[in-house]
Amino acid sequence: MLGNIGAVIFCAADPGELANWYAVKFLGTKPAEADGDHYGLMHGNHYLGFEKMNPSPPTGAMQLYFETDDVDADFATIKARGADVVQDPDTMDWGGRAACFKDPAGNRVWIFKMMEHSG
Repeated sequence: MLGNIGAVIFCAADPGELANWYAVKFLGTKPAEADGDHYGLMHGNHYLGFEKMNPSPPTGAMQLYFETDDVDADFATIKARGADVVQDPDTMDWGGRAACFKDPAGNRVWIFKMMEHSG
């Protein structure tokens, strides 16, 4: 049986820019640490890595979802840090509340909370 995902590695033309967008603008932490062309940071128990890729990968090649307890509050915080907004907070057809940002590589980065159903 598989366990948790151990790491997510992003490939980008400029891994430092992408790593620091996630660290500073999205997560609100210190800038990512560099080791040559590889940048990395921890988010909870999860490792996010960023590596150089030539030629550049296609823009918007992935979507990433971060669960939160308060979509609206976290949306306001991330937006205030200068992240590009794709979608303001909204209640989705699938029963959750979500908002979306775009990272410098064109990937969509969602924050979401599943809503409890009554009945």
